[in-house]
Amino acid sequence: MNKEIFDNSSHILREALTYIGADIGKVIVIHLPYYIFKDENFNIICQDIVTLFSIGVKIVLVFNVDKNSADLPIDEKQIKKLLKNSGILKHQLQQSLTKNKQNKRIISGNFLLAKSVGIIDGVDLINRAKIRGVASDDIKEQLQNNNILIVDNLAITSSGSIKAISSLSVASKIAQGIVADKLIFLTDLKRNTAYNLPINLTTNEAKNFKTDDKDLTKIIKHSIDFTHHNLSRAHILNYHYKNSLLRELFTRDGCGFLISSDKYDYIREATTVDINDIHKLLKNEGAGQKLLKKDKKDILQKISTFWVMEIDGFVTSCLSCEFDDKNNYVFVSSMVTHSAYQNQGRACKLLKYVEKKATDKNIKKIFTQSTRSIDWFQQRAYMIVPISNLPTDKQQMYDTQRNSKILMKML
Repeated sequence: MNKEIFDNSSHILREALTYIGADIGKVIVIHLPYYIFKDENFNIICQDIVTLFSIGVKIVLVFNVDKNSADLPIDEKQIKKLLKNSGILKHQLQQSLTKNKQNKRIISGNFLLAKSVGIIDGVDLINRAKIRGVASDDIKEQLQNNNILIVDNLAITSSGSIKAISSLSVASKIAQGIVADKLIFLTDLKRNTAYNLPINLTTNEAKNFKTDDKDLTKIIKHSIDFTHHNLSRAHILNYHYKNSLLRELFTRDGCGFLISSDKYDYIREATTVDINDIHKLLKNEGAGQKLLKKDKKDILQKISTFWVMEIDGFVTSCLSCEFDDKNNYVFVSSMVTHSAYQNQGRACKLLKYVEKKATDKNIKKIFTQSTRSIDWFQQRAYMIVPISNLPTDKQQMYDTQRNSKILMKML
């Protein structure tokens, strides 16, 4: 094998193992839309599901038997057609999941109790319903017995009639009821064109996101319901991408959209736990920028001045900022981003964050020094100034050998 390919594969494997270990025994609910059964990637998706099962993930699959909107009424003839669809799609799903010889059982059943929707805005939705209850304990028992569970969006009311429920609602309510660790919606949304939907959102941020796309609005709503209720994560993936499930769950950057109850990608003050990560960043990435060398002892002494940006616990960027309230300035240094996350606006976010902190403190000036990123700072309203503009203590520390430019911005 080519050494470069091997090294890259080893890196991918090491990264994946971190997530694989964390997902063993976790419960994941996956929503399968109606049209996924006709997609060329359907069998690959099922293979990915089996792979998740093989490493110990407990799986509930919720599939939609209705190609029409859940807001439209359904008559008795259509209900019979949906029952037929359920049987066909269930068989197709079971067949694809059992193609390999791995020991597994696939169980389906009625785990929902429905309640008729009735008449809304003068329209009798007839056989449409909403969920009255979920047999959570029965589902948990099946998962504990190492079964893959498949559930459609048809349910029985207390009177014995069969009704159709929104499959998105079924997935969300089951995930809430069994306290799932993750809820995944497979869709045809493309990550780079999905109505300006940010790749990572907290539950509160998602509540404020607006879009004209009704389907996306519904998915986000059910994601919010789940993450708010369970303090967990909801993922929105494009099923047209090969191995999207594995890429999303077992790589740091994923390939879809994430809505979580906590911050996945955020800026925070550094702690002593971050010393090794900061040192690696400054040593490996900072070398190309000719940053001043800092050993771990230097970083420890200055740790209270450092801020970091992280993704899922991995430190991608850092900078040091020294606030001097008395002399009304802030000095920024040691700003660096991991090579895998450069050109994504991370350094800019960090710098803007510090500028905002300075503004909140009524500080008027921000200084930095640079040998390689002068243009970058100038594009952000920083001006080259003489050394004499630096505060006295910083003038005394200026390294004439580096001959770095002094840059200042008025806030």
